[in-house]
Amino acid sequence: MQNRIDATLSVADVQEVITAINTIKTKLPFLIGLDPKEFQRLPKMDNARYPFVKQALTLAENNSKLAPQFYDLSEAEKDLALCESLDEVSFLLDELNSQLIHTRALAGSEAYVVALSVYDTAKRGAAKGVEGMAAAANQLKTYFEGQGANKPKV
Repeated sequence: MQNRIDATLSVADVQEVITAINTIKTKLPFLIGLDPKEFQRLPKMDNARYPFVKQALTLAENNSKLAPQFYDLSEAEKDLALCESLDEVSFLLDELNSQLIHTRALAGSEAYVVALSVYDTAKRGAAKGVEGMAAAANQLKTYFEGQGANKPKV
C-alpha cells in the first residue's frame, strides 16, 4: 500500500482549528440540536421544494387574503432567509467534514496496515524461533482475542 498521507498536525495548529470552530459557534448562537425522532418528523424543505416555499411566501406577502391567519409571515420570511444563509455555510462545512472523515480514515488505515505487518512479522519470527518475536507476537495477539468465528470451548 502506498503512503498517500504525509502530514502532521501540531498541537498549536489543532488548538487554532478548535478556536476557529468555537468562533463559528459563537457566530451561530441560535443553532439547536433535535433528537432523531423529532428531526425525522419535521416536514423538510429540500432543494426541490425551495421554489414552492419562496413563491408561496411572496404571494402571501403581496396578497393579504393568502397570508395564513395563525402564522407570522414575517417570521417565515426570516426563517427562509436564515435557511438560505445556512445553506452556504452548511455546504462548505459538509465538504470539510467529508474531507476530515476521509483523511482520518486513510491515515488510520495506513497506520493499521503497517501495524498488521509488524504483527505478521512477529508471528513469522516466533515460528522460526527468532529471539523476542514470540513475546512481541503474544503482546499483539491480545488485541485480536475474541474476534472472528466463535470457537467451541474445550
